Amino acid sequence: SRAYREASNSAHYLGDLEKAIAYGERALALAEKIADPRFQLRTIGSLVAAHQSARNFAKAAEYIELGFKIANKWPPNSLDWMYWHGAFYSQRGRNFTRHGKYEKAVEELDQAIHLYNEFLTTITGVGRQAEDLKENARTNMLFAYGRRGFAYHSMGRFDRALDSYQKALELAKEWGIGFPQSAFYLGVGMSLHSRKDFTAALDNLHKALDLARRQQRPDVLSNAARWIGDVLRETGKQAEAVASYREAVEQIESVRSLLSSQNGRQTYFGGWLEAYWGMTAALWQTGAHDQAFHYSERVRSRSFLDMLGTKVRLSKVRSISVEEELSLTEPNSLSGGEDEEGRYQALVEKARKQHPEQASLMSVEPLTLKQVQALLEPRQALLEYLVTPQRIYLWVLEKERVRALTIPLSQKELIAKVQALRTAISDLKPLKEYQTIARELYEQLLTPAISLVRAKELIIVPHGVLHYLPFQALYSAKGKYLVEDYSLTFVSSASLIQFTKAKRKTVGQKVLAVGNPNLGAFAVELPLAELEAREVRRLYPRSTVFVKAEATEERVKSFSPGYDVLHFATHAELSKQDPLSSAVLLTKAGDEDGKLEVKEIFGMNLNASLVVLSGCETALGELSSGDELVGLTRAFIYAGTSSVVASLWKVDDASTAHLMSSFYKNLKTMTKVEALRQAQLELIRGRASSDLLARRGIGGIGKLGDTPSAMHSAPSPLSVTTSHPYFWAPFILVGDGK
Repeated sequence: SRAYREASNSAHYLGDLEKAIAYGERALALAEKIADPRFQLRTIGSLVAAHQSARNFAKAAEYIELGFKIANKWPPNSLDWMYWHGAFYSQRGRNFTRHGKYEKAVEELDQAIHLYNEFLTTITGVGRQAEDLKENARTNMLFAYGRRGFAYHSMGRFDRALDSYQKALELAKEWGIGFPQSAFYLGVGMSLHSRKDFTAALDNLHKALDLARRQQRPDVLSNAARWIGDVLRETGKQAEAVASYREAVEQIESVRSLLSSQNGRQTYFGGWLEAYWGMTAALWQTGAHDQAFHYSERVRSRSFLDMLGTKVRLSKVRSISVEEELSLTEPNSLSGGEDEEGRYQALVEKARKQHPEQASLMSVEPLTLKQVQALLEPRQALLEYLVTPQRIYLWVLEKERVRALTIPLSQKELIAKVQALRTAISDLKPLKEYQTIARELYEQLLTPAISLVRAKELIIVPHGVLHYLPFQALYSAKGKYLVEDYSLTFVSSASLIQFTKAKRKTVGQKVLAVGNPNLGAFAVELPLAELEAREVRRLYPRSTVFVKAEATEERVKSFSPGYDVLHFATHAELSKQDPLSSAVLLTKAGDEDGKLEVKEIFGMNLNASLVVLSGCETALGELSSGDELVGLTRAFIYAGTSSVVASLWKVDDASTAHLMSSFYKNLKTMTKVEALRQAQLELIRGRASSDLLARRGIGGIGKLGDTPSAMHSAPSPLSVTTSHPYFWAPFILVGDGK
């Protein structure tokens, strides 16, 4: 147990958090067989620390409470009781800080410091064991001081933070404890930076960086490099700041590469985005907009890796063995070593040559700005947004021109505006009220770019909360929705265009339409979705339709590879905790559970040129900490299609049935994006099929004019028309629009 615990601590120290957790769990399993509870508590402490560094605070909290439970077996105020309660008060204080409960965090950390003081005052005796206990208590007390400093810093009480960090540093030097000093220098530097004492801040941050390099402490190293970058950028030394941010980013990605689990990668990476924001700002201020674009793409590409990890089995690539598939990210086995590193690099080179899309999931190689331009067609313009806490960065690319803009809108302000617009849609606010909100967002997000664009086809690369924004329904000063003037496609990263364009093929006549599967509850039935699926067959006679009991997951998996278009008029289930478990819901039968999950879709081999997800919120995958939208759309594109039509909110199944009928009619003579646009314009202009819209919708708000709160009351007279964005704006086309 002790050996595994020490291995866990060593792995944690080196930044290999996944190994730290794996070894810690093994140590705890053995410790539970030992009568001495101290063995368990030491290991629990190691696991708490590892989970906190990996930013898995919920799991850390579970172990903290387990630690308190075991520590309560000793009599109150005994040495063991004081020591271990001090340890877990300190850990719980750190967890409270991460959850923004700063006052509570300070209370817990004050209690930890008090208990360690009591312990050191009470303990007597001499000899190796007593000295070890004293040193451990002193070290833990130093950490409590440091964590208290961070809690004060997080609540903006920088003088208190500075006092706490300086006290920790003073005691560390007095007691001759060198390990935590780099973190305390970092804390002093952070506090001085916040007080605008840049010279003293830089001095302490460099001490932290130098010491972290000698100690090989990646967490302190990346933090110190990032804060040095902030100081340099704020004092006008942009080129030096870029070099410092680069060191931080390299260290962050080095540690991240050791995490093979998608959740670990996602949560860890999400905690370090400040380095990327700082790098973008520094590059922007030097005029290096092309390099800033590279980091914008790098953030997005990183998130693909974080969400996929080794959970995804890319079975379509037959020339790479199963063993290689299961290690398709950076080296992650417990053995490690240079041989494995070399083997991984060889695998990447092999995949890069033979299967460039798989390589894009293994190593981050975002396209350069010029490479993206080369992929654009003459009538296309690409708008790539990057949302940071202070402002939004926007690149406007056409084949021969590039413009770079900043939008003075903070992340917090943007979230509030997007939420207000979505609320106006879902509550069916009067059009004028909605259009006021939509026009303001148009002016802020689009007007600066539109004035530079000559093209009529827009490719939008959203970021963060912008994934939830229906750009097509933003309203111009000329009294038009964006979709009335431009065709719109969406991609989650510009680097994805190389793959969607390569998959482009003519829309064929064979459609597999799946509608209204048996989900075991009347409340989730979609009778108009069944009608919608049959309408597809009327338009495309070579189609196959599966509805109700026939719409099984097994059939869909079996039949999908043989069709040109896949149409799902079904519900979808989205998992924020585990986005790879998000699924299209189908009829359960045989060995299948009726959930066609993202991780299963990635393993499919599709030949379809288009997938239509005519269900609820199918485009809203989880916004990961890296602000990358990962959901059903990305999975279907990887599986073989070039285009996915999906929805941004819970749709009304009556208006959707009409929109889809028009879309498929248009598809016979138009490009995909234009077919969708014209179908939306029909609803905007009130040319919808009255017999379809007169029927009560199950999946949305009911008969036109009923508000969501009136779902189960008697229908009201028609008071809302299909020109309201609620009915026509939910659907977007992701991928290639041709």
